[in-house]
Amino acid sequence: EVVIEQCPSFMVICPSLEEVRRMGYLDVFSRRFPAAAKAQVPFFRIWCLYEIYYAAMFDKPIGMKGGSCQLEEGPEGQQQIMSFKSHEHMLFNMVQAIDVDQAEATVPSDRNMIFDKILSYEEGIAGFNGRVRGVIIGARMACHHPVLVCASCGDAAAMAVVREQSEEYFAVAAAGGFLAVLKDL
Repeated sequence: EVVIEQCPSFMVICPSLEEVRRMGYLDVFSRRFPAAAKAQVPFFRIWCLYEIYYAAMFDKPIGMKGGSCQLEEGPEGQQQIMSFKSHEHMLFNMVQAIDVDQAEATVPSDRNMIFDKILSYEEGIAGFNGRVRGVIIGARMACHHPVLVCASCGDAAAMAVVREQSEEYFAVAAAGGFLAVLKDL
């Protein structure tokens, strides 16, 4: 908790998961998340939820990236450049299918201890599920505007870009729940 309290923001990273992108609508809306993917999605790991809970309790901006990295060729003679490709469809499926009540722990007592804390969150598990879904929605909205995640996490240069092009970013920031960005605009 102390580390999270001292950080200016909190970032959740989720790898690209083919089985989540391929989920059918019935599975998505029934919240039948692929078992193989659960171990790789932070929202189904109890200690990851614990960290997200504390970030929310300390009112930290919570950003998310969901997708994959790839190396791209740099200009001739230059090193390769790492780029990130967000997977919008995976994030869409994740928003609908996430249910933190399905989170797993290696040690059962950890799950009980952390859920006791989450139950104290505004509106309990339902409220915390809403907060987690908001984080994923923000990531989805920022797929084509990654500067918003940086700006919401306190990056001054990114916020300067958003301010300069506020008409482009305002609606996306509002839809994605980037409150720190909106307050600055």
